[in-house]
Amino acid sequence: MRFKNHFFKLGQSRIIPSHKTEFYQVFWTDPESSNDIYELLTPYDIKTIRDQNRINFIILIRVLCYKIIEISEVPAFNQQELLNCVRFLTKLLPILYETPNYHELESKIFWDPSFDPLQFIKPTTILKRIDESQASEGSDVILGSALLNGLVSLLFVKDFTIASNSAIWEPGIGSSSKYSPPNTIHDSNRAEILKLLLTLISTTFYKPPSQIIASGSRFVTVLVTCIPRVKLLTLVCSLLNLVCRTSRDEKSLIFPNSKFTEVRYLSITYAIQLISIMIAYPIPSNENVKFLTDLNLISSKPHNLVRLYMGKLHKEAELSFVTSSLLNILKSPLSTANEGSFFKSNNQPSLWSIEVVILIWELLQCNKNFRKVIHQTYINELTILLIYYIETYQEVPKYKNLVQICCYLLLYISSDLSQANLLFEPIPKFYETLPTTFKLNPGPITTRDFLVTVICNMLSNNITTKSRVSSTLVEILYNLIPAVSSTNLDLPQDPTKKLNNHNPSGGLSYSTCFAITSLLSQFSSRTFLLENSFNLDLLALIFTALATAIIKHPKPSRMLLFSILKNEKIYNELWTIIYSFDSEYFCGDTLKFGEKVKGDGKDGEEDASEDDLVSPTPSNDTEAPSKPESSVDSEEIKAIEDALRPKLPTGMTERKREKFLKESPLNRTWGGNQSLRVILTIIIPHLKVSLKYLWSSRNGSNIDSLVLVKHIEQIDFDPIVSEHKGQINYDFLPTTPFESLKFTWTYLSLGWYMSILYGEVYNSVDNVKVFTGNNNKIMRNISTSIASVSKFTSGWTSFINKGVSQPEANEASVDYVENSLTNINVWAQTSIKLFRIEASPGEGFFGSINKIANQDTPGIPGGVNDMANTLVRRISDFRLNNNSRASLSSGLSTPVEEQESMFGKNKPRNSVTSLQSFNTLNRTRSNTPRNSISVERQPIDEAKEKPVLNSIMSETNTEIMTPESKRTNLVN
Repeated sequence: MRFKNHFFKLGQSRIIPSHKTEFYQVFWTDPESSNDIYELLTPYDIKTIRDQNRINFIILIRVLCYKIIEISEVPAFNQQELLNCVRFLTKLLPILYETPNYHELESKIFWDPSFDPLQFIKPTTILKRIDESQASEGSDVILGSALLNGLVSLLFVKDFTIASNSAIWEPGIGSSSKYSPPNTIHDSNRAEILKLLLTLISTTFYKPPSQIIASGSRFVTVLVTCIPRVKLLTLVCSLLNLVCRTSRDEKSLIFPNSKFTEVRYLSITYAIQLISIMIAYPIPSNENVKFLTDLNLISSKPHNLVRLYMGKLHKEAELSFVTSSLLNILKSPLSTANEGSFFKSNNQPSLWSIEVVILIWELLQCNKNFRKVIHQTYINELTILLIYYIETYQEVPKYKNLVQICCYLLLYISSDLSQANLLFEPIPKFYETLPTTFKLNPGPITTRDFLVTVICNMLSNNITTKSRVSSTLVEILYNLIPAVSSTNLDLPQDPTKKLNNHNPSGGLSYSTCFAITSLLSQFSSRTFLLENSFNLDLLALIFTALATAIIKHPKPSRMLLFSILKNEKIYNELWTIIYSFDSEYFCGDTLKFGEKVKGDGKDGEEDASEDDLVSPTPSNDTEAPSKPESSVDSEEIKAIEDALRPKLPTGMTERKREKFLKESPLNRTWGGNQSLRVILTIIIPHLKVSLKYLWSSRNGSNIDSLVLVKHIEQIDFDPIVSEHKGQINYDFLPTTPFESLKFTWTYLSLGWYMSILYGEVYNSVDNVKVFTGNNNKIMRNISTSIASVSKFTSGWTSFINKGVSQPEANEASVDYVENSLTNINVWAQTSIKLFRIEASPGEGFFGSINKIANQDTPGIPGGVNDMANTLVRRISDFRLNNNSRASLSSGLSTPVEEQESMFGKNKPRNSVTSLQSFNTLNRTRSNTPRNSISVERQPIDEAKEKPVLNSIMSETNTEIMTPESKRTNLVN
């Protein structure tokens, strides 16, 4: 109470200048643990001080920043004082960021060396630069830049965040030193510094999505462009190596003390989130980076140096280390119950799955060497893992963002398979490691067969589901069906295998063609087609892919041709159905019936529920009502759908439909008309003529199926294609390059993509708590059931006895770690605009009890300690006499009550998704010229050892890959 009262003095009417050291030093000398700051001071308390006396609030933040900078520049310092400053700043910044006019004042508070908070006393001069001699609080330090530099330096302080004999966190990229067991104290300190860095760059949480790409974050911009290059490269290598080491040494995550486990997971979580944001961050528009040159932070055009460094990875060992490590993390749900793998129980994906998928996607785009390694070595594993995540978790709401990001990465990969020949070779051994329930019967011949079959099965089983996932799966099918190997795969034919033989150039297998035919049969339902215009597009895409595959690659498509011939009846029935649509017509994207509009006249996407666009996030709304999902504008939803869908093939776009007469019937304007007509009037008749007496429409084949397929393979389609060239779409012709469907980077799609990543940052504390809490529960169950796990426990005991990767769990280290941990989400109860926070009901017995017992104070689970905290807060709130105060809220966000739980109740994993629309422009990652960087080695603070960084920065002619071979400039 004494400490809290001291904090409340900031809200009094008098100004407390920064040179009043005796007043401000209490904030870094008194607290003894993180929760003395995180739990004792509620968002309500801090907002009250901010609104009652903004001058003191800003002075406190600046004093804490200067204290951190001062500490980062001295060899020896008081660690507790530093950590208190870090925790206080982490707690206060989100409250500052949500201030309505913060983005107008940020340039003053953090980026103006002469800024004086006392300017607020004179409203007429609040936004004017005052004479430096009159500034009582100004300095020559660019606060934001100095703070970032100081925090990065603190991540490499010996005996604080690194070992005394190290200059980098883990061996791997940039360092070949010997691996050392993790140090929990170092993990704890790293986690706190990284958390503050992530909080600093979270200014984008409080911007509408339409602004986050063009304006960006000044803190991220400075972090990726202005940090001294060797220091930045050391940070990048440390973050990346920590993530990669985690996937290779499970024992580095397993500790007898659950708090040690939690802090280890937190340090890794913050590390992978920071490296993901830095590599994915696009340099903002010119007007939003002008401050860099105005402040002399750089002298030339800014470039994302992190992305450039990652693009220069080229050594085979480095690429293999990174690639295999990231894939190992994705493989975690597939692990069998061996020693240590109980941490991957209940078939749950890795805690870092979204970040890993984003890292892989970014490396595919910025590093041509990584792309080559993936295509030539790991393409089978990656694509199978992605389809596994989509199939396994598509119905689990908390993994919706993970499923969607996997869908779009698979679409991106499928759009360019020119080097992915492994997809068309016999299925790899990795297939045998998959769960039995995920395998196919009969087994697939190639990985491409497996992907197509699984997608067809998913769509068949969810025929009534209209979602972004379903449409993306059909778009992936469109890319996969016509694809063939670029090399001739001359594999022997085994007569005993019959139709299970491998096809030329890895063509579709018969069982895969059967799955496609089954899907077509379901999609051809009249009821399904008339539900909305979107379903007609899906069916048209599949027929277009089939026609393209047959005409461009008839020999590899021998099984497909056989399947079409055998199931001619299905194609004829669909033709009949399509031509029965003589009164239905398109009006834009809307499907209409004569003069009557179906439903309420909204666009054809109306059946896609908003649940397909946003993912619910657990919250406890205490200060503002949750905005109902239906309040999101339908045009906004449609803009998101349009931005996330690739450009459709010729003949299927709205522009093409507009060329027809108004209200032309559907049987004329349907996008699959020509492909279906080609199959029925050209392909099938030519097959029958060529096969002569080997096939009859009534009796089918009178010879062995494999022999018939071999005859089909020998049929020459060139004459019939030439004869009917005028009736065949130009895009189908063998001489026309296949135009795949590509994921398009726009302001909207990139904003959605980044919001997924920022949403993981928002949820990091809760996610780690839930994930490690579940694992600790499993470990307790194992230890109490010797009979069922005797084999496992023997391995665990031997591992513990080795003591190789276990920090000493003495009383001092346990206290240190416990004092550093908190359950508080520092962004909760702030007015987030980037994504929406939605309420989710509590789970389990205690969730119900809390809901009943805490109606006045939602979000505070019951318990003795929680009752005490609640009492303290109510007393302090009463003394402030501010009961009428309301929190700020934004159009698409709902304040979230902090989870001040001592009880450790597990909550569903949060997920958040951006909703706003953007101007459609081309995407950029950075304005970095390729092959244009040189680096001078610089000392890194007091470290005598220099990290071995030559592997990345060696002189090479490495290009940086971009989507569609070149990243276009988004903003210039």
